[in-house]
Amino acid sequence: MATADPPAPMDFRALEVVSLDRHHDQAAFTCDEESLTDYLRTRARQDMERDLASCWVLCASGSPTIIGYYTLTATAVDVSSLPPELAKKSGRYRVVGAALLGRLAVDSRYARQGLGSHLLLNALRRVLRTTRSGIGVKAVIVDALHERAAGFYEKFGFQRIEQDQRDQGNEQGPDVPVRLVLSLKTIREIFPGEGAKWAMATSS
Repeated sequence: MATADPPAPMDFRALEVVSLDRHHDQAAFTCDEESLTDYLRTRARQDMERDLASCWVLCASGSPTIIGYYTLTATAVDVSSLPPELAKKSGRYRVVGAALLGRLAVDSRYARQGLGSHLLLNALRRVLRTTRSGIGVKAVIVDALHERAAGFYEKFGFQRIEQDQRDQGNEQGPDVPVRLVLSLKTIREIFPGEGAKWAMATSS
């Protein structure tokens, strides 16, 4: 049986990350994680309309085809659960603001082309720019679905929150969600000068 040719390597210069809109083809998106596929198809727009999350999609410029997506939500995190070096820089606050990268996925047809990394960096830059326009957060939190996903985030400097299994009882294994954190300080180091440029742009 003949198999379909894999898609040509993506030209990153032709890609854009934009807010999910009605013209985007949500129904055609499929990834290896059923829950992430189902969310984009059935819940993403509802969450946006209810002001529960923002959803950003990766597309070729002008195309309705969704190559990948991520969601961002405001959240808070208990300082006592943070890594020591981050907790000690939180002053006397017991709870600090954070951005939750709730979901990140790439369509299976475009896997293994570095698009997950492209989406993650776009999300981190978006959070950084948001802080420069008037909303302060201490860090970005991510809930990785399993150990394989956690390893992806750790390559970018995310650290595990030791209490990430506090709601899982004694459950352990490769499919237990893992909560990780990346400080805003580290994000600034990833994008040197980005915050200053954004601050100048928003003040003009």
